[in-house]
Amino acid sequence: MDQATANALFDKGGILLFLDAPSQLDIGIDMNLWTIGPRFKGLKLIPPGVHLIYYDRGATRGKELRVGFFYNFQPGEVLVKQWDSVSEQLYPSSAMDPEQRRRYVADIRSFDPCLGAYPLEPPQKQYGAWRKLSGYISADVLNVVLPDGWGFTSADGGPYDEEAVRDHQGVAFTFIDLKHSFPPQSQGSERTMYSRDKSWLLRQLMDQCWRNDYRRILGELQIAYVCLLMGQLYAGFEQWKAILHLVCLSEEAIVDYIDTLYPNFVDVLQNQLSECPEDFFADIIITDNFVAHLLALTKELSLEHSEGEEDESGEYAPVVVEL
Repeated sequence: MDQATANALFDKGGILLFLDAPSQLDIGIDMNLWTIGPRFKGLKLIPPGVHLIYYDRGATRGKELRVGFFYNFQPGEVLVKQWDSVSEQLYPSSAMDPEQRRRYVADIRSFDPCLGAYPLEPPQKQYGAWRKLSGYISADVLNVVLPDGWGFTSADGGPYDEEAVRDHQGVAFTFIDLKHSFPPQSQGSERTMYSRDKSWLLRQLMDQCWRNDYRRILGELQIAYVCLLMGQLYAGFEQWKAILHLVCLSEEAIVDYIDTLYPNFVDVLQNQLSECPEDFFADIIITDNFVAHLLALTKELSLEHSEGEEDESGEYAPVVVEL
């Protein structure tokens, strides 16, 4: 990269100042993770948009605690964070002196030699992968799922249960009660049908929690996945699995969302599985093989719907999504 290009990117890209961080701390952004040295002061050339920043804070109960937060960088924006050696985490933004922050921003060029660059040049592919994994993550969805400043720790959430979610303990994923997926007053065959087919529950949650906007459920699915993959948040896995079950087991509702939720859901899931480390879910998934079952069911439902339509061609031809 020539100097003129580097200067232009410096001015247009976002900058994260990560001051006073101890040497050997693990710090990551999106798909990138580094162990920093003593001269590290932050990151530059961050593309505009939503990013996930995370770091390991030190041992808790014998295990490293990972802390993460999302941030929506504007072009040329400087985000200033400072390390607190006592608590072994970043100072809250409210604790920083506003005047000191302004001085850091005004003197940003002096930090340049100590700023790592966000990997953008080929053959680096992490940014393209991140865009595919985060395309539906919006400020609106983050405000709901992570109401405490879009932040979380790997200890948040714990076992997935209704009480933890409703109490907003760190994360506030939508509660999906797959064991009670039928109308409250239903009886007999209707209750049996909607215990197996989750369509009634999907419609209820789409209306009451996701504003009948498929992008919101997909945004929550993506937040759950990246919080697990990069943030080591187990509650993210539980929510990811719950949304998969909800969508894949709603056979009756596939007709309602065949042009909106389902094709985009398949795209999101394909991107997630393609970026999943080979052994990442091995201990959890392979034991019951639930992902393979749900993928096969999704493909079957999509094909059944396509075969039931009249034969059409040209611009009105049905779109077949290959898994």
